[in-house]
Amino acid sequence: MAWQQTRPEETGGLNGSVGGDPVALVQAFRRYHSRVAARTFRLYGLIPFATYKVVSWDDDEHKDAVHRTGLQLCNDGLRVTIDSTPGAAMMLLYVAPAQPLLSTGSM
Repeated sequence: MAWQQTRPEETGGLNGSVGGDPVALVQAFRRYHSRVAARTFRLYGLIPFATYKVVSWDDDEHKDAVHRTGLQLCNDGLRVTIDSTPGAAMMLLYVAPAQPLLSTGSM
């Protein structure tokens, strides 16, 4: 089971939230005696073509951060693994700065 809390005014990073505060929080829970350690949860309300950095609440240095587009998070979902029973995980979503396009040579 999981829920998502989104800050609608910050969701797309279109108003200066790039690299700033988190735009969403996902809290997932594993119940006592659950045999399922990993689940995928589809997210809602994200800008499809924005890139989001997903960071575990416990990962202060963002070493294990993953980058996904809003479209990927909404269509394919966010996979969350919780090893302990009962257990919980919290994931923060940040808008990632845009990456420059790479040139493949002269035109």
